[in-house]
Amino acid sequence: MGRKLKYSQAQKVQACIDYVSGKKSAKQIAQELKMGKRGDARIYKWIKSYSVHGASCFEEKKNNQ
Repeated sequence: MGRKLKYSQAQKVQACIDYVSGKKSAKQIAQELKMGKRGDARIYKWIKSYSVHGASCFEEKKNNQ
């Protein structure tokens, strides 16, 4: 059984699109999603994965890795 995700696939994809298009900064996105102090670091990880693998990298896994 997989873990429950804090942020949906749609939220992650939208965050990446907003950052890449220049609409919002990583810090603004982290504040909107209430991620805490180091939320912008997590946003940067999402963006890196999104740029390499596309939206499919955020699909929910059925089993823990």
